[in-house]
Amino acid sequence: MQRLLKYTKENRDFLINITAGLLVFFIPISSALTNIMLVPLTVLVAYDRYKQKSIPFFSTLPTIFFSLSIFSLFIIAIFKGSFILDAGIYIRYFTVLLLFILYDRVSKIETVEKFYLLSLSIVTVIAIVKIINFKTANPDLLFNTGDNIDEMLWRSRPYAAFMLVLGIFISLRRFSLNSKKSWFFLIPSVIFLLLCNYISARLSLALGVATAVYFLFFRFKMSNKVKVLSMLVFVVLVMIMVIFNKSLILRTPLDNLSKLDKIVAIAKDREPRYVIWSCSSILLKTNSNALFGISSYERYRQDLVNCYSEIIVNREEKQKYYMDSRFGSHNQFLDFWLNGGILPFLLLLASFASAFFSKKINSNAKWIYFLFFSFFLVENVLYRQTGYYLFGIFATLYTCTIYKKGINEKSHYP
Repeated sequence: MQRLLKYTKENRDFLINITAGLLVFFIPISSALTNIMLVPLTVLVAYDRYKQKSIPFFSTLPTIFFSLSIFSLFIIAIFKGSFILDAGIYIRYFTVLLLFILYDRVSKIETVEKFYLLSLSIVTVIAIVKIINFKTANPDLLFNTGDNIDEMLWRSRPYAAFMLVLGIFISLRRFSLNSKKSWFFLIPSVIFLLLCNYISARLSLALGVATAVYFLFFRFKMSNKVKVLSMLVFVVLVMIMVIFNKSLILRTPLDNLSKLDKIVAIAKDREPRYVIWSCSSILLKTNSNALFGISSYERYRQDLVNCYSEIIVNREEKQKYYMDSRFGSHNQFLDFWLNGGILPFLLLLASFASAFFSKKINSNAKWIYFLFFSFFLVENVLYRQTGYYLFGIFATLYTCTIYKKGINEKSHYP
């Protein structure tokens, strides 16, 4: 036992980095193993803090504002008497805060990145094999709906695709650090982008392309002529890729270009969020809802369902689909507003605004926050385990703290 404690004391920096990497490795593979790995990582970081005689804290403005938004939700829920009823939701939020503290202590970002890329590559290969088998048996079926593609991916399409975007970011970041020795990191980034396109993940494809452009112009070390030429080639290839993706076109109004006057109406009819956000807006028009949120999370979900039944008229099948699916707000900012009122909503906005405008937040961290901001706009990210783990980890991983002065920095503890 004494030998184990001595080894842990002398190598806790290494153990924290490896354990943090293993937790990230299991995110695409197993929800249960991800939760299990949270325990040893928490113990290691707690022991490290004890040996340093330091108290865990939130060290950047974005994490401080986000923490305040969670605590405001917590206090409002207590006053409304809904905290016990919605305890499962708040456990997820507090897990994000715990991840902020844990991954603030990671000193070797490269370790976490490589574990993530390895795991994502494994599930990507498995998904590609499943897709090939499916298309061989059903050559005419498309992926314009999520029914078929979700069965072949490791997570539902929006979350699997967003994980691919993070994979693109990490791959290109690794390449940008040393392009001569890390050229092979370009391979997974290309595969991840192609898969985003093939599975017709609209937002993630756009974010993947934007991430590639960001690294091409701002992070890669090359002449302006090479950048412009590379950009032109990249744009042409992306256009070709999109044009020949029938499934993606069917998920947009682009298949109705001959009916230009009806494109907006067609887009509204196809996009569930148009109905969902309209109902969210209706619910927020009540002063008490706008100020303090609806009485409980379950109540606001039921109020949305009731709204769907009222505003979807003369479309019985569509109405039944919305009511059976019990769609949430599909927007994390609206979710905070509907659940806790205006204060948590504003604090969540402040979390992202502080990341974008703070001079202490480096450009890579700003881009990560941009990716999550975009995802927060269309999904209740923190409601899913995959979502709150990814946000808790990556919102902290690239921010500069006393532990992250360099990728290969040595141990910082005494």
